[in-house]
Formats: sequence, C-alpha cells, structure tokens
Amino acid sequence: VEPGQLVVIIAEGKVKLRTINEGDGVGPQGMDNGSGRLEGKIGGASPFFVGSSIAFYAKDSGMLKLRIKDKRYDDNMGGFNVKVLVMKPSEIPPATDVPAESQ
Repeated sequence: VEPGQLVVIIAEGKVKLRTINEGDGVGPQGMDNGSGRLEGKIGGASPFFVGSSIAFYAKDSGMLKLRIKDKRYDDNMGGFNVKVLVMKPSEIPPATDVPAESQ
C-alpha cells in the first residue's frame, strides 16, 4: 500500500487456538486477552488491530500483512476469510445522497 490509499479489510470465520479446549473457536475479534484476533501490519510499522472490519487511510508504504495473534501456530485449526480493498483517493467516487425511501 501507499500513503493516502484507502484500505478496507473485512474478515469472517473462526479459529480454534490451543488455549481454547472446547467450543467452536473464536472470530476475528479474538479473545478478551487478544489471542486469536486478526491483526495487520504495513511494512515495518507496529501491528494494529483489524478484528472483523476496519477502514483507514494508509500513513506508511509497504506490504500489508495479516496474522492471527498467537504464540504458537502449529496447534491451531480454522482460519479467517478476508477481503481487502485498496483504493487511491482519486478512485473514490464522491458521496451521493440516496432518498430514504430508496434505501
């Protein structure tokens, strides 16, 4: 991504971590302690929380990387389906008023 680009990330699905012994797993929001949550990172910047969805204008340039926060990955199951949209500001169409009765 490049600075100024709009980045939209939407995630769904479940992962089962070693720390979750029962149940269906955890979604992209993760557990209360942060384990299992979906995180992103651009270039050498610090990781940031993505969760189920996030939209932001990139401040840094570099490769966008996503990860599931955990200490070990060899004992996990499942995954997230992730959609990523990256647009230059010039590609974003202007907002249009939509009448309430048309929504």
